[in-house]
Amino acid sequence: FKIAGYFSLSARPDTTASVAYAGIVGSLLSTAINLNELEDELLVNAFKGQIYLLQSTADELKAAIEDKVYASAPFSVVRG
Repeated sequence: FKIAGYFSLSARPDTTASVAYAGIVGSLLSTAINLNELEDELLVNAFKGQIYLLQSTADELKAAIEDKVYASAPFSVVRG
């Protein structure tokens, strides 16, 4: 994308996946830190289950994207 018409940044797939993953994990941590404020144990357990599910899915998606990205040049050099 172009910033104020001066220069453009091309999004690298490996960087994009890492940034998206960091955003997801940050959101989940933000949610988790507030669970102690809830008094409804059923709600807390439901949130914990969703946090685990979303974290697991994010891990899988990040790994799949990285596998695809690092399978081709020039990124394949990173994984040998």
